[in-house]
Amino acid sequence: MTDNVPIKDATDATQTIATDDVGGAQYQYVKPAFGADGTATPVSSANPLPVDVGSLPLAADASTATKQDAILAALAGLGDAVAAVTAAVQATGAVYVSNFPATQPVSGTVTVANPVSTVAVSNLPATQPVSGTVAVSNLPTTQAVSGTVTVGNASLAVTGPATNAELRAAALPVSLASAPLPSDAATQTTLAALLASANKVRPAQTHAAVTLDATISPPTSALRFDAAGTVVIQDTAGTSATYTVLAGEVMPIAASKVVASGTTVSASAIKAWWN
Repeated sequence: MTDNVPIKDATDATQTIATDDVGGAQYQYVKPAFGADGTATPVSSANPLPVDVGSLPLAADASTATKQDAILAALAGLGDAVAAVTAAVQATGAVYVSNFPATQPVSGTVTVANPVSTVAVSNLPATQPVSGTVAVSNLPTTQAVSGTVTVGNASLAVTGPATNAELRAAALPVSLASAPLPSDAATQTTLAALLASANKVRPAQTHAAVTLDATISPPTSALRFDAAGTVVIQDTAGTSATYTVLAGEVMPIAASKVVASGTTVSASAIKAWWN
């Protein structure tokens, strides 16, 4: 059989119904349309069929606002832990040092309050660079010293062991300035980098509403969205990118501007956070 079927209409005129022959059976072609009672709008690319997906169920492992809040709470706890690591550590009691290395890295200022009466040190190297004023007691009869020793207002060139009497005559100013640091020693630079990393996970310290197309200074630590939609964000290098966000989503980003063109989330639903 062939496609299409001729039929008679009410005026006995012949009309052709569009069909498809499938194994001898005719299947009629039908164009879908939609609209309220008494109206019909043909479906096309300009008038697509409206579909409501608002009630579709979420997968068991889908991300929700509740799960995102739990992640934020965990990150806040991590920030507190990092902050605790950077806090000062207080130590009390006697300190005993044995097998002291030839050189010892020390940086910054070391303050000792209420020291014990005696500090025992064994296996000290022949020479040790030290800075500041050192009060010495209970030293052996002779001690190997090189360089110039300043006693009071006088300087004494020393090429061999100093006697107990010479060392006890006055406090000796010595310098630690030349003590080399090992390759993995902590420095001001590495500590600053650690603090910068800790700031990225600690809770936000300040927040403010965002004005579209206005420069954000300083750049944000994160952006919070109270509504779903599309946002165009400019980074600190001046490059803009478009993101699709969910209501309640927090985006950790150093944003310098939220661009109005292309952004569907209202400015009142966007908050800037700084650590």
